[in-house]
Amino acid sequence: MTFANRFETISNSVKRTLSKEHANGNRIAIFGAGHLACAFIHYFSIQDFIQFCFDDSPNKIARFLPGTSIPILASSELSEHNIDLLLSAVSITNEEKVLKRFRETDGVAPVIYSIFVNSPISLFNKIFV
Repeated sequence: MTFANRFETISNSVKRTLSKEHANGNRIAIFGAGHLACAFIHYFSIQDFIQFCFDDSPNKIARFLPGTSIPILASSELSEHNIDLLLSAVSITNEEKVLKRFRETDGVAPVIYSIFVNSPISLFNKIFV
């Protein structure tokens, strides 16, 4: 069965998982303000569960993720916002290098899941265990 054939089931699972995290008081953010992050948020209709988007591009900081009211902040601000769950929209090839700095903080690091199915830290691994 293809992803397209299972899209409704997958979409409902993503929404249910993030809705539950949000309802439990967990703060959710996404790292990366590119087209893949935007597509993920819009395809799965999860904009209501995401408090912030973090990015390192000065051209994106202090704006909003297109089509949402999700503010884009500098990644250096992540620790200031007590994020519990961070969705990564960073390419799989750069994922470990980029996200390593969030795991090595003095404070409490967020749980990190990738939005990509083939990532070793994929959100879909959590959903479909």
